[in-house]
Amino acid sequence: MSAGLTYDYLVVHTNASIINGLFYDVYGVKFGEDQVIEAYLPHLLADGSASALLAASILPVQAVLSSVMASSFVLNLFLAGSVSFLWGMMYALQLIVHLPLVNVYFPANAKLFFEVITKIATFKLLDVD
Repeated sequence: MSAGLTYDYLVVHTNASIINGLFYDVYGVKFGEDQVIEAYLPHLLADGSASALLAASILPVQAVLSSVMASSFVLNLFLAGSVSFLWGMMYALQLIVHLPLVNVYFPANAKLFFEVITKIATFKLLDVD
């Protein structure tokens, strides 16, 4: 170990319910039940400019993310009403389009109306043939 670095001490205790013969060490030997694995791990960020830069950038990033979330919430509140209104109109259009399937005689103007509405509901507005 280097004298200038600080290390964390990691201890892992295994038991049969977690290991269950699924984990191997670097030599291909299975970890057993009630085994202790110990290791020293160096810190990933050294105490210096990188950690200071990371600490300084936390507050602006937090402010940006909170403002994005707040604006998304407000926009969702305004659009939720209009989207539910649109789904309600689509549901009503489906009911109207299926009315000719009922065994009832309709006048000629109602049949023409149903033909037009059916073309709109099935998105067959333009003749492709």
